[in-house]
Amino acid sequence: MAIATSVFTHLLSSETTNYLRESYRVLKPGGRLFATFFLLDSIARDCIVQGRSTLNFQYPMDSCMVIDKKTPENAVAYDLEFAKTLFAEHGFKLDFFKFGGWSGRAIDGPDYYQDLVVLKRT
Repeated sequence: MAIATSVFTHLLSSETTNYLRESYRVLKPGGRLFATFFLLDSIARDCIVQGRSTLNFQYPMDSCMVIDKKTPENAVAYDLEFAKTLFAEHGFKLDFFKFGGWSGRAIDGPDYYQDLVVLKRT
């Protein structure tokens, strides 16, 4: 089984789309992409508003949110539902997902900073 890895926490929308496209191209069917993201759901958004998050994603840019307008690649977050749609549009099934601790949410099990995603090429 082929495995690829990537850090999407610094990629803007066009780069993320391109990287997913290329990952699909190089992985065999059933191959997996291990990736890290910052993903926004209602809990992450609430934690940001409450000041519990270590990152303040406040600036919209294309289909993502960033913490710094001048250097948007410092940290990039995607809406969780948008990301799931993006994965499917590029031929991936969400195989595993675990929220990280960056948002300030309570986490059970091992504490990861970034959100962990494993995508399986269909």
